[in-house]
Amino acid sequence: MKQAAHNFDFAVCGGGHSTSGSSSSDGGLIIDLSLMRAVTVDPEAKTVTAQGGCIWEDVDATAGTYGLVTVGGTVKHTGIGGLTLGGG
Repeated sequence: MKQAAHNFDFAVCGGGHSTSGSSSSDGGLIIDLSLMRAVTVDPEAKTVTAQGGCIWEDVDATAGTYGLVTVGGTVKHTGIGGLTLGGG
């Protein structure tokens, strides 16, 4: 992605599991979310909230403690944002 006013490349890295290279940049700026891996569960509403650097293992482990499951990736080290949005 190019930032128009300053003409530089940048990418956002969530889980970093991108096979297309969308979570990396050659000489550009990387916004790395990999340390943002908190997951919270509202057991009454049966909802899960996950930060941008979460991988499916984080979500599955936390949701499982409440008897909940998710529909998501089958590879536990895949980032949830990348799988959901098609990036990495």
